[in-house]
Amino acid sequence: MDNLAHGWKIHQQGLHSKAEQAYQRELNDPTAPPQRKALAWCYLGILYYDLGKYSQSLTAYNTAIQMHPQFPVALSNRANTLSALKRIDEAISSCEAAIKLKPEYSTAWTNLGTIRTNCGQLDAAIECFGKSLSILPNDNEPAHRNLGAALTYQGCFQDALRHTERAIQINPDCAEAHRNHATLTLLHEDFEHGWEEYEWRIQCKDFNLPEYPYPRYAGGSLSGKSLLLHAEQGLGDSIHFIRYAQLATRAGARVLFHCPPALCKLFGHLPFIDQIIPMPSAPPTCDFYLPLMSAPHIFQTRPETIPRDTPYITPDLKLTKQWKTWLSQQPGRLKVGIVWQGNPDHPADWQRSLPFRVLNGLAHPDVTFIPLQLGHGGEQLTDETALNIADLGEQLDRDSGPFMDTAAIMSQLDLVIGSDTAVIHLAGALHVPTWVALSVSPDWRWMLNRDDSPWYPSMKLFRQSQRGDWSDVIQSMYDLLKTIQPRKC
Repeated sequence: MDNLAHGWKIHQQGLHSKAEQAYQRELNDPTAPPQRKALAWCYLGILYYDLGKYSQSLTAYNTAIQMHPQFPVALSNRANTLSALKRIDEAISSCEAAIKLKPEYSTAWTNLGTIRTNCGQLDAAIECFGKSLSILPNDNEPAHRNLGAALTYQGCFQDALRHTERAIQINPDCAEAHRNHATLTLLHEDFEHGWEEYEWRIQCKDFNLPEYPYPRYAGGSLSGKSLLLHAEQGLGDSIHFIRYAQLATRAGARVLFHCPPALCKLFGHLPFIDQIIPMPSAPPTCDFYLPLMSAPHIFQTRPETIPRDTPYITPDLKLTKQWKTWLSQQPGRLKVGIVWQGNPDHPADWQRSLPFRVLNGLAHPDVTFIPLQLGHGGEQLTDETALNIADLGEQLDRDSGPFMDTAAIMSQLDLVIGSDTAVIHLAGALHVPTWVALSVSPDWRWMLNRDDSPWYPSMKLFRQSQRGDWSDVIQSMYDLLKTIQPRKC
Protein backbone atom coordinates (compact mmCIF):
# COMPACT_ATOMS: atom_id res chain seq x y z
CA MET A 1 0.00 0.00 0.00
CA ASP A 2 1.23 3.50 -0.86
CA ASN A 3 0.99 5.26 2.50
CA LEU A 4 1.06 8.74 1.04
CA ALA A 5 -1.55 8.13 -1.65
CA HIS A 6 -3.83 6.37 0.83
CA GLY A 7 -3.27 9.02 3.50
CA TRP A 8 -4.03 11.86 1.12
CA LYS A 9 -7.21 10.17 -0.09
CA ILE A 10 -8.67 9.73 3.38
CA HIS A 11 -7.34 13.16 4.40
CA GLN A 12 -9.57 14.65 1.70
CA GLN A 13 -12.47 12.69 3.18
CA GLY A 14 -11.92 14.34 6.57
CA LEU A 15 -10.51 11.23 8.26
CA HIS A 16 -7.70 13.18 9.85
CA SER A 17 -6.61 10.71 12.49
CA LYS A 18 -6.27 7.84 10.04
CA ALA A 19 -4.54 10.09 7.52
CA GLU A 20 -2.01 11.13 10.16
CA GLN A 21 -1.32 7.48 10.89
CA ALA A 22 -0.68 6.80 7.20
CA TYR A 23 1.77 9.71 6.95
CA GLN A 24 3.54 8.56 10.11
CA ARG A 25 3.93 5.05 8.66
CA GLU A 26 5.77 6.59 5.73
CA LEU A 27 8.05 8.52 8.08
CA ASN A 28 8.76 5.35 10.06
CA ASP A 29 9.58 3.31 6.93
CA PRO A 30 13.38 2.88 6.91
CA THR A 31 13.30 2.19 3.15
CA ALA A 32 11.53 5.43 2.23
CA PRO A 33 13.83 7.89 0.40
CA PRO A 34 14.33 11.43 1.80
CA GLN A 35 12.06 13.10 -0.75
CA ARG A 36 9.19 10.75 0.19
CA LYS A 37 9.71 11.61 3.85
CA ALA A 38 9.77 15.30 2.98
CA LEU A 39 6.45 14.86 1.18
CA ALA A 40 5.02 13.07 4.23
CA TRP A 41 6.04 16.02 6.40
CA CYS A 42 4.40 18.38 3.90
CA TYR A 43 1.16 16.38 4.04
CA LEU A 44 1.31 16.52 7.83
CA GLY A 45 1.71 20.28 7.59
CA ILE A 46 -1.46 20.48 5.52
CA LEU A 47 -3.31 18.20 7.93
CA TYR A 48 -2.32 20.18 11.03
CA TYR A 49 -3.25 23.41 9.23
CA ASP A 50 -6.70 21.99 8.45
CA LEU A 51 -7.09 21.15 12.15
CA GLY A 52 -6.02 24.64 13.25
CA LYS A 53 -2.82 23.29 14.85
CA TYR A 54 -0.65 25.99 13.34
CA SER A 55 2.48 25.51 15.45
CA GLN A 56 2.57 21.81 14.57
CA SER A 57 1.87 22.65 10.95
CA LEU A 58 4.81 25.07 10.84
CA THR A 59 7.14 22.50 12.40
CA ALA A 60 6.09 19.92 9.82
CA TYR A 61 6.67 22.29 6.89
CA ASN A 62 10.03 23.43 8.25
CA THR A 63 11.11 19.79 8.58
CA ALA A 64 10.02 19.08 5.01
CA ILE A 65 11.98 22.09 3.71
CA GLN A 66 15.08 21.15 5.72
CA MET A 67 14.99 17.71 4.14
CA HIS A 68 14.24 19.04 0.67
CA PRO A 69 15.10 22.78 0.30
CA GLN A 70 13.96 22.94 -3.33
CA PHE A 71 10.35 22.15 -2.43
CA PRO A 72 7.98 24.83 -3.77
CA VAL A 73 4.81 23.06 -2.59
CA ALA A 74 5.99 23.04 1.03
CA LEU A 75 7.18 26.65 0.78
CA SER A 76 3.86 27.80 -0.65
CA ASN A 77 1.76 25.91 1.89
CA ARG A 78 3.99 27.04 4.76
CA ALA A 79 3.07 30.58 3.78
CA ASN A 80 -0.58 29.87 4.64
CA THR A 81 0.40 28.66 8.09
CA LEU A 82 2.67 31.66 8.70
CA SER A 83 -0.21 33.92 7.68
CA ALA A 84 -2.53 32.18 10.14
CA LEU A 85 0.11 32.86 12.83
CA LYS A 86 0.11 36.53 11.72
CA ARG A 87 3.74 36.34 10.63
CA ILE A 88 2.88 38.13 7.43
CA ASP A 89 6.32 39.19 6.23
CA GLU A 90 7.60 35.62 6.62
CA ALA A 91 4.51 34.30 4.83
CA ILE A 92 5.10 36.57 1.86
CA SER A 93 8.80 35.60 1.74
CA SER A 94 7.93 31.89 1.82
CA CYS A 95 5.51 32.29 -1.10
CA GLU A 96 8.02 34.33 -3.07
CA ALA A 97 10.65 31.62 -2.48
CA ALA A 98 8.24 29.05 -3.93
CA ILE A 99 7.61 31.25 -6.96
CA LYS A 100 11.33 31.80 -7.47
CA LEU A 101 11.82 28.03 -7.64
CA LYS A 102 8.75 27.53 -9.84
CA PRO A 103 7.61 30.78 -11.56
CA GLU A 104 4.65 29.09 -13.25
CA TYR A 105 3.27 27.69 -9.99
CA SER A 106 -0.30 29.01 -10.08
CA THR A 107 -1.18 27.88 -6.54
CA ALA A 108 1.72 29.84 -5.06
CA TRP A 109 0.54 32.96 -6.88
CA THR A 110 -2.97 32.40 -5.49
CA ASN A 111 -1.63 31.89 -1.97
CA LEU A 112 0.45 35.06 -2.24
CA GLY A 113 -2.61 36.97 -3.44
CA THR A 114 -4.68 35.67 -0.54
CA ILE A 115 -2.05 36.68 2.01
CA ARG A 116 -1.80 40.17 0.51
CA THR A 117 -5.60 40.45 0.52
CA ASN A 118 -5.79 39.60 4.22
CA CYS A 119 -3.40 42.41 5.11
CA GLY A 120 -5.04 44.97 2.84
CA GLN A 121 -2.53 44.98 -0.05
CA LEU A 122 -5.36 44.75 -2.56
CA ASP A 123 -3.72 46.04 -5.75
CA ALA A 124 -0.78 43.65 -5.30
CA ALA A 125 -3.19 40.82 -4.45
CA ILE A 126 -5.23 41.34 -7.61
CA GLU A 127 -2.03 41.23 -9.67
CA CYS A 128 -1.14 37.89 -8.07
CA PHE A 129 -4.54 36.39 -8.86
CA GLY A 130 -4.25 37.65 -12.42
CA LYS A 131 -0.88 35.92 -12.72
CA SER A 132 -2.37 32.70 -11.37
CA LEU A 133 -5.20 32.85 -13.90
CA SER A 134 -2.79 33.57 -16.76
CA ILE A 135 -0.87 30.39 -15.86
CA LEU A 136 -3.99 28.30 -15.30
CA PRO A 137 -6.90 30.00 -17.08
CA ASN A 138 -9.27 27.05 -16.80
CA ASP A 139 -10.51 25.21 -13.72
CA ASN A 140 -8.73 27.63 -11.36
CA GLU A 141 -11.46 27.91 -8.78
CA PRO A 142 -9.26 29.18 -5.89
CA ALA A 143 -7.94 32.11 -7.95
CA HIS A 144 -11.44 33.16 -9.06
CA ARG A 145 -12.84 32.79 -5.53
CA ASN A 146 -10.08 34.75 -3.83
CA LEU A 147 -9.97 37.37 -6.57
CA GLY A 148 -13.68 37.86 -5.91
CA ALA A 149 -12.91 38.46 -2.24
CA ALA A 150 -10.18 41.03 -3.06
CA LEU A 151 -12.48 42.86 -5.48
CA THR A 152 -15.19 42.91 -2.81
CA TYR A 153 -12.82 44.66 -0.41
CA GLN A 154 -12.06 47.17 -3.16
CA GLY A 155 -15.75 47.88 -3.59
CA CYS A 156 -15.82 46.44 -7.14
CA PHE A 157 -18.92 44.39 -6.41
CA GLN A 158 -20.03 43.46 -9.92
CA ASP A 159 -16.57 42.20 -10.87
CA ALA A 160 -16.40 40.37 -7.54
CA LEU A 161 -19.74 38.71 -8.25
CA ARG A 162 -18.59 37.64 -11.71
CA HIS A 163 -15.46 35.90 -10.38
CA THR A 164 -17.34 34.34 -7.47
CA GLU A 165 -19.95 32.89 -9.80
CA ARG A 166 -17.18 31.59 -12.05
CA ALA A 167 -15.63 29.82 -9.04
CA ILE A 168 -18.98 28.13 -8.34
CA GLN A 169 -19.30 27.09 -11.99
CA ILE A 170 -15.91 25.40 -11.78
CA ASN A 171 -16.60 23.76 -8.42
CA PRO A 172 -20.29 23.72 -7.47
CA ASP A 173 -19.45 22.09 -4.14
CA CYS A 174 -17.02 24.77 -2.96
CA ALA A 175 -18.61 25.97 0.28
CA GLU A 176 -16.29 28.99 0.60
CA ALA A 177 -17.29 30.24 -2.87
CA HIS A 178 -20.98 29.89 -2.00
CA ARG A 179 -20.44 31.76 1.27
CA ASN A 180 -18.72 34.60 -0.59
CA HIS A 181 -21.56 34.61 -3.08
CA ALA A 182 -24.04 34.79 -0.20
CA THR A 183 -22.44 37.86 1.32
CA LEU A 184 -22.43 39.66 -2.04
CA THR A 185 -26.06 38.73 -2.62
CA LEU A 186 -27.14 39.87 0.85
CA LEU A 187 -25.15 43.06 0.41
CA HIS A 188 -27.39 43.81 -2.58
CA GLU A 189 -30.52 43.07 -0.48
CA ASP A 190 -31.38 39.88 -2.36
CA PHE A 191 -32.42 38.03 0.78
CA GLU A 192 -34.38 35.32 -1.02
CA HIS A 193 -31.24 33.86 -2.58
CA GLY A 194 -28.74 35.23 -0.07
CA TRP A 195 -30.00 33.35 2.99
CA GLU A 196 -30.13 30.08 1.08
CA GLU A 197 -26.55 30.56 -0.12
CA TYR A 198 -25.47 31.55 3.39
CA GLU A 199 -26.29 28.06 4.63
CA TRP A 200 -23.14 26.89 2.84
CA ARG A 201 -21.07 28.57 5.59
CA ILE A 202 -21.69 25.54 7.79
CA GLN A 203 -19.69 23.37 5.39
CA CYS A 204 -16.70 25.75 5.30
CA LYS A 205 -13.49 24.48 6.83
CA ASP A 206 -13.28 27.38 9.28
CA PHE A 207 -16.82 26.86 10.62
CA ASN A 208 -17.04 24.95 13.87
CA LEU A 209 -20.54 23.56 14.34
CA PRO A 210 -21.17 21.75 17.64
CA GLU A 211 -22.61 18.27 17.35
CA TYR A 212 -26.00 17.92 18.99
CA PRO A 213 -27.83 14.62 19.46
CA TYR A 214 -31.16 15.95 18.22
CA PRO A 215 -32.44 17.14 14.84
CA ARG A 216 -31.81 20.50 13.32
CA TYR A 217 -34.94 22.62 13.02
CA ALA A 218 -35.99 22.92 9.37
CA GLY A 219 -39.35 24.62 9.77
CA GLY A 220 -42.79 23.55 10.90
CA SER A 221 -44.72 23.92 14.14
CA LEU A 222 -42.79 24.91 17.27
CA SER A 223 -45.80 24.85 19.56
CA GLY A 224 -44.89 23.03 22.75
CA LYS A 225 -41.37 22.25 21.45
CA SER A 226 -37.97 23.15 22.85
CA LEU A 227 -35.54 24.86 20.48
CA LEU A 228 -31.83 25.27 21.18
CA LEU A 229 -30.31 28.25 19.40
CA HIS A 230 -26.54 28.19 19.39
CA ALA A 231 -24.27 31.19 18.97
CA GLU A 232 -21.84 31.34 16.10
CA GLN A 233 -19.19 33.70 14.80
CA GLY A 234 -18.62 36.89 16.82
CA LEU A 235 -20.26 38.45 19.86
CA GLY A 236 -21.74 41.18 17.67
CA ASP A 237 -23.42 38.54 15.52
CA SER A 238 -25.14 37.08 18.58
CA ILE A 239 -26.31 40.52 19.73
CA HIS A 240 -27.57 41.20 16.21
CA PHE A 241 -29.47 37.95 15.68
CA ILE A 242 -30.72 37.09 19.18
CA ARG A 243 -33.84 39.01 18.12
CA TYR A 244 -34.93 35.83 16.30
CA ALA A 245 -35.47 34.10 19.63
CA GLN A 246 -38.56 36.30 19.92
CA LEU A 247 -40.03 34.79 16.75
CA ALA A 248 -39.47 31.27 18.07
CA THR A 249 -41.09 32.20 21.39
CA ARG A 250 -44.10 33.69 19.63
CA ALA A 251 -44.39 30.45 17.67
CA GLY A 252 -44.86 28.60 20.96
CA ALA A 253 -41.33 27.28 21.51
CA ARG A 254 -39.38 27.02 24.71
CA VAL A 255 -36.14 28.72 23.68
CA LEU A 256 -32.70 27.87 25.00
CA PHE A 257 -29.52 29.64 23.96
CA HIS A 258 -26.08 28.01 23.88
CA CYS A 259 -24.06 31.09 24.52
CA PRO A 260 -20.47 32.39 24.89
CA PRO A 261 -19.84 33.14 28.57
CA ALA A 262 -19.26 36.81 27.72
CA LEU A 263 -22.95 37.19 26.78
CA CYS A 264 -24.59 35.09 29.48
CA LYS A 265 -25.24 37.91 31.93
CA LEU A 266 -26.35 40.39 29.26
CA PHE A 267 -28.83 37.90 27.78
CA GLY A 268 -29.79 36.29 31.08
CA HIS A 269 -32.76 38.58 31.69
CA LEU A 270 -34.23 38.54 28.18
CA PRO A 271 -37.93 37.58 28.46
CA PHE A 272 -37.90 35.58 25.22
CA ILE A 273 -35.14 33.20 26.31
CA ASP A 274 -36.08 30.51 28.80
CA GLN A 275 -32.60 29.24 29.58
CA ILE A 276 -29.00 30.30 28.92
CA ILE A 277 -26.38 27.56 28.70
CA PRO A 278 -22.79 28.84 28.75
CA MET A 279 -20.42 27.26 26.30
CA PRO A 280 -18.84 24.72 26.44
CA SER A 281 -21.33 23.22 28.93
CA ALA A 282 -23.57 20.58 27.38
CA PRO A 283 -27.18 21.70 26.93
CA PRO A 284 -30.15 19.62 28.07
CA THR A 285 -32.12 17.48 25.65
CA CYS A 286 -34.21 19.52 23.23
CA ASP A 287 -36.58 18.80 20.39
CA PHE A 288 -34.52 20.80 17.87
CA TYR A 289 -31.41 22.91 17.51
CA LEU A 290 -30.69 25.75 15.10
CA PRO A 291 -27.54 27.79 14.35
CA LEU A 292 -28.48 31.33 15.29
CA MET A 293 -27.55 32.85 11.93
CA SER A 294 -29.70 30.31 10.09
CA ALA A 295 -32.78 31.84 11.72
CA PRO A 296 -33.27 34.51 9.00
CA HIS A 297 -33.42 31.72 6.41
CA ILE A 298 -35.80 29.59 8.46
CA PHE A 299 -38.11 32.52 9.14
CA GLN A 300 -37.90 33.62 5.46
CA THR A 301 -36.63 37.10 6.25
CA ARG A 302 -36.83 39.73 3.54
CA PRO A 303 -35.69 43.37 3.84
CA GLU A 304 -39.27 44.44 4.53
CA THR A 305 -39.88 41.68 7.13
CA ILE A 306 -36.75 42.09 9.27
CA PRO A 307 -37.78 41.89 12.95
CA ARG A 308 -36.77 45.45 13.75
CA ASP A 309 -38.55 46.21 17.01
CA THR A 310 -36.04 47.83 19.33
CA PRO A 311 -35.03 47.85 22.10
CA TYR A 312 -34.94 44.10 22.48
CA ILE A 313 -32.13 44.32 25.05
CA THR A 314 -32.57 46.38 28.21
CA PRO A 315 -29.83 47.42 30.64
CA ASP A 316 -29.66 46.63 34.34
CA LEU A 317 -31.74 49.24 36.18
CA LYS A 318 -29.38 49.63 39.16
CA LEU A 319 -26.34 50.12 36.92
CA THR A 320 -28.29 52.53 34.74
CA LYS A 321 -29.05 54.77 37.74
CA GLN A 322 -25.40 54.71 38.81
CA TRP A 323 -24.12 55.71 35.40
CA LYS A 324 -26.81 58.36 34.98
CA THR A 325 -25.48 60.02 38.14
CA TRP A 326 -21.89 59.77 36.91
CA LEU A 327 -22.78 61.27 33.52
CA SER A 328 -24.60 64.18 35.13
CA GLN A 329 -21.32 65.18 36.76
CA GLN A 330 -19.43 65.32 33.47
CA PRO A 331 -19.06 68.59 31.53
CA GLY A 332 -20.44 69.22 28.07
CA ARG A 333 -23.85 69.73 26.54
CA LEU A 334 -23.70 66.35 24.79
CA LYS A 335 -22.39 63.02 26.08
CA VAL A 336 -21.22 60.84 23.19
CA GLY A 337 -19.86 57.31 23.44
CA ILE A 338 -17.10 56.30 21.03
CA VAL A 339 -15.70 52.94 19.96
CA TRP A 340 -13.16 52.52 17.17
CA GLN A 341 -11.52 49.09 17.23
CA GLY A 342 -13.19 45.78 16.44
CA ASN A 343 -11.93 42.26 16.95
CA PRO A 344 -8.35 42.27 15.62
CA ASP A 345 -8.73 38.60 14.63
CA HIS A 346 -11.55 39.41 12.22
CA PRO A 347 -10.27 38.95 8.64
CA ALA A 348 -11.53 42.39 7.61
CA ASP A 349 -10.53 44.29 10.72
CA TRP A 350 -7.82 46.13 8.78
CA GLN A 351 -10.50 47.98 6.84
CA ARG A 352 -13.46 48.24 9.20
CA SER A 353 -11.78 49.59 12.36
CA LEU A 354 -10.99 53.28 12.84
CA PRO A 355 -7.65 54.62 14.05
CA PHE A 356 -8.49 56.56 17.19
CA ARG A 357 -6.68 59.61 15.83
CA VAL A 358 -9.27 60.17 13.08
CA LEU A 359 -11.90 60.84 15.75
CA ASN A 360 -10.07 64.07 16.57
CA GLY A 361 -12.04 65.55 13.68
CA LEU A 362 -15.16 65.34 15.88
CA ALA A 363 -13.75 67.63 18.56
CA HIS A 364 -16.28 70.21 19.78
CA PRO A 365 -16.18 72.30 22.98
CA ASP A 366 -19.75 71.35 23.94
CA VAL A 367 -19.26 67.59 23.52
CA THR A 368 -17.76 65.17 26.04
CA PHE A 369 -16.70 61.83 24.60
CA ILE A 370 -16.86 58.64 26.64
CA PRO A 371 -14.61 55.84 25.34
CA LEU A 372 -16.41 52.49 25.29
CA GLN A 373 -13.39 50.64 23.95
CA LEU A 374 -12.28 47.56 25.88
CA GLY A 375 -9.26 45.40 25.20
CA HIS A 376 -7.43 45.86 21.91
CA GLY A 377 -7.44 49.46 20.77
CA GLY A 378 -7.71 50.96 24.22
CA GLU A 379 -3.97 51.66 24.23
CA GLN A 380 -4.59 54.34 21.58
CA LEU A 381 -6.13 56.54 24.27
CA THR A 382 -2.60 57.42 25.32
CA ASP A 383 -2.25 59.35 22.06
CA GLU A 384 -2.67 63.10 22.15
CA THR A 385 -6.23 64.03 21.34
CA ALA A 386 -8.31 67.14 20.71
CA LEU A 387 -11.40 65.46 22.17
CA ASN A 388 -12.86 66.28 25.57
CA ILE A 389 -12.53 62.82 27.10
CA ALA A 390 -14.27 61.49 30.20
CA ASP A 391 -12.13 58.41 30.60
CA LEU A 392 -13.66 55.50 32.49
CA GLY A 393 -10.26 53.91 32.96
CA GLU A 394 -10.64 50.28 34.01
CA GLN A 395 -14.10 50.67 35.53
CA LEU A 396 -16.11 49.63 32.50
CA ASP A 397 -17.54 46.11 32.90
CA ARG A 398 -14.84 45.26 35.46
CA ASP A 399 -17.15 44.30 38.33
CA SER A 400 -20.54 44.05 36.63
CA GLY A 401 -19.61 41.55 33.92
CA PRO A 402 -19.10 41.82 30.14
CA PHE A 403 -21.25 44.46 28.44
CA MET A 404 -23.25 45.24 31.60
CA ASP A 405 -21.79 48.67 32.39
CA THR A 406 -21.49 49.33 28.67
CA ALA A 407 -25.20 48.74 28.13
CA ALA A 408 -26.16 50.81 31.18
CA ILE A 409 -24.07 53.85 30.30
CA MET A 410 -25.01 53.72 26.59
CA SER A 411 -28.69 53.80 27.47
CA GLN A 412 -28.07 57.25 29.03
CA LEU A 413 -25.90 58.73 26.27
CA ASP A 414 -27.05 61.26 23.71
CA LEU A 415 -25.27 59.39 20.93
CA VAL A 416 -22.87 56.53 20.20
CA ILE A 417 -20.35 56.81 17.36
CA GLY A 418 -18.12 54.03 16.15
CA SER A 419 -16.98 51.45 13.66
CA ASP A 420 -18.57 48.07 13.00
CA THR A 421 -18.17 46.35 16.38
CA ALA A 422 -20.14 44.35 18.94
CA VAL A 423 -20.61 47.56 20.96
CA ILE A 424 -22.28 49.22 17.98
CA HIS A 425 -24.68 46.28 17.66
CA LEU A 426 -25.46 46.59 21.36
CA ALA A 427 -26.22 50.30 20.93
CA GLY A 428 -28.63 49.45 18.13
CA ALA A 429 -30.29 46.71 20.17
CA LEU A 430 -30.77 49.24 23.00
CA HIS A 431 -32.33 51.73 20.53
CA VAL A 432 -29.72 54.35 21.33
CA PRO A 433 -29.00 56.93 18.59
CA THR A 434 -25.98 55.48 16.83
CA TRP A 435 -23.73 56.59 13.99
CA VAL A 436 -21.68 53.93 12.24
CA ALA A 437 -18.57 54.57 10.14
CA LEU A 438 -18.45 52.09 7.26
CA SER A 439 -15.71 51.33 4.77
CA VAL A 440 -16.12 51.26 1.00
CA SER A 441 -16.76 47.54 1.36
CA PRO A 442 -18.99 47.11 4.42
CA ASP A 443 -20.13 43.87 5.99
CA TRP A 444 -23.14 42.45 4.15
CA ARG A 445 -25.62 43.39 6.89
CA TRP A 446 -25.15 47.10 6.20
CA MET A 447 -26.08 46.70 2.52
CA LEU A 448 -25.27 49.40 -0.03
CA ASN A 449 -26.36 52.92 -0.94
CA ARG A 450 -28.38 53.68 2.15
CA ASP A 451 -27.77 55.76 5.25
CA ASP A 452 -30.20 53.86 7.46
CA SER A 453 -30.27 50.31 8.77
CA PRO A 454 -33.41 48.19 8.50
CA TRP A 455 -31.99 46.13 11.38
CA TYR A 456 -31.69 49.06 13.79
CA PRO A 457 -34.10 52.01 13.46
CA SER A 458 -31.93 54.24 15.68
CA MET A 459 -28.86 53.96 13.45
CA LYS A 460 -27.46 56.27 10.81
CA LEU A 461 -24.75 54.98 8.45
CA PHE A 462 -21.82 57.03 7.15
CA ARG A 463 -19.93 55.50 4.24
CA GLN A 464 -16.44 56.05 2.87
CA SER A 465 -16.25 57.43 -0.64
CA GLN A 466 -12.63 56.27 -1.01
CA ARG A 467 -11.02 53.20 0.50
CA GLY A 468 -8.76 53.99 3.44
CA ASP A 469 -9.89 57.62 3.72
CA TRP A 470 -12.16 58.40 6.67
CA SER A 471 -12.03 62.19 6.30
CA ASP A 472 -15.37 62.55 4.50
CA VAL A 473 -17.08 60.30 7.05
CA ILE A 474 -15.72 62.27 10.00
CA GLN A 475 -16.54 65.62 8.37
CA SER A 476 -20.15 64.56 7.75
CA MET A 477 -20.45 63.38 11.36
CA TYR A 478 -18.96 66.64 12.66
CA ASP A 479 -21.35 68.78 10.63
CA LEU A 480 -24.34 66.82 11.89
CA LEU A 481 -23.03 66.66 15.46
CA LYS A 482 -23.34 70.43 15.73
CA THR A 483 -27.11 70.12 15.21
CA ILE A 484 -27.80 67.36 17.74
CA GLN A 485 -29.86 68.16 20.82
CA PRO A 486 -29.42 66.38 24.17
CA ARG A 487 -31.51 63.26 24.49
CA LYS A 488 -34.12 62.90 27.22
CA CYS A 489 -33.54 59.45 28.75
